[in-house]
Amino acid sequence: MGSGEWRLAIQEALAGVAEAQAHLRTPTAEALESTWPNLERATGALHRLAECLRAAPAGGPEPHCALESLRQEVTRLRSLLEGAAALRLGWAQRLYATACGYTPQGQPAMPQVARRLSLQG
Repeated sequence: MGSGEWRLAIQEALAGVAEAQAHLRTPTAEALESTWPNLERATGALHRLAECLRAAPAGGPEPHCALESLRQEVTRLRSLLEGAAALRLGWAQRLYATACGYTPQGQPAMPQVARRLSLQG
């Protein structure tokens, strides 16, 4: 496998990560859902990159610079995903607090399960 193949794999991974980042800049439920195809694309590219590098390890500083750039973008994506998850959890806690009140410890209460007893004679 030539150097062109690992370059293409890194470019494709970077493109998938960049598209996922763009979706997550507005952390709605739809944006979170729409990141999956981009993340799958990036994951496939990373698998191909690993195969390329196992078959013919790339020497010199160029692959290391490209991989460092990819690592930085994945770190940014991770931050966006964590922020979106925290936002969604915050909204869920507010919903629970609005619907169920708070516990004596000041935490949002969980919904109570309705209990029923049915007897037939």
